Amino acid sequence: PQHPGYPQGYPAQPVYPQPGGYPGGFPPMPAAAPGGGTAITAGVLALLGGLTHFFGGVAQALGLSAMMHDSAADVGWGSLITIVTLNIIAGALMLPGALTLLLRKQVGRWLIAAGSGISILSALINITSTPDSFGEYSYSRGIGGDVVGIFFAIATIALALVPSTTTWLAAKKNPIAPQYF
Repeated sequence: PQHPGYPQGYPAQPVYPQPGGYPGGFPPMPAAAPGGGTAITAGVLALLGGLTHFFGGVAQALGLSAMMHDSAADVGWGSLITIVTLNIIAGALMLPGALTLLLRKQVGRWLIAAGSGISILSALINITSTPDSFGEYSYSRGIGGDVVGIFFAIATIALALVPSTTTWLAAKKNPIAPQYF
C-alpha cells in the first residue's frame, strides 16, 4: 500500500567529482633498496674468520717459536712456518675486507675473497704436508677442523662474490624515508 503524496522509490544520489590530489596522480613509489643479507653475512663471516686467522696465527707463531727454541732436532719446520704465515696473512686481508665490505666498498669483496682463498691454501697444506711429529713433539691431529675451515672459507667467498652483494654495494643508502602525504 502506497501512501498518497510520497514519491515512489528513492531519489538518485548526487554525483560528486573525484577528490583532488596531485595533478596527474600521486608520484610513483621509488624502487625498493636491495637487501644486504648476503653482503652483511659475508662481512660477519669474514670478520669472524679474520679474527680467528690473525690472532690464531699470532698464537701459533708464539707456540712455534717456543717449540723451535726448545727442540734439539733440526727438523723440517717449513710447513708449519708456511701455515702460520698464511694464517696471519689471511686474517690481515679478511679483517679490513670485512670492514670495507660493511662500509659498502667494492674492494672489501676482493680482500675477503683473497683472504679466504689463502685460508683454503693453508688448510690444504696442513692436510697434505704437515707431519704428525716434529722432533720430540708429536700430536694426534685430524682433518675435521681443516675441512670445516675450508667449507667456512668457501661460503664466505661465495657470499662475497654473488651478484646480490654487488647490487647492495652499488646501491645508494636512503638516509631519510620519503614522506607520501
